[in-house]
Amino acid sequence: MVNPSLISENRKQVTPIIAPRKNTSLYDWLEANGRFIHRDDPEINWSLEDDELLRGDFSGDSEADYVDLAA
Repeated sequence: MVNPSLISENRKQVTPIIAPRKNTSLYDWLEANGRFIHRDDPEINWSLEDDELLRGDFSGDSEADYVDLAA
């Protein structure tokens, strides 16, 4: 099996380290490689109930709405 990304190094020698690129992000990498798909139309239709869940607004809930699974 030939894999050009794998090379053989002597165990007793210091391995060369590739310096990380500065000021790069995952978003920049995705965009540079054509892997980022920008969508103008959001496919998610947030309802009022979903918005309440995201805000953590559970003021209308009562203890009777929850089932105790431990019992």
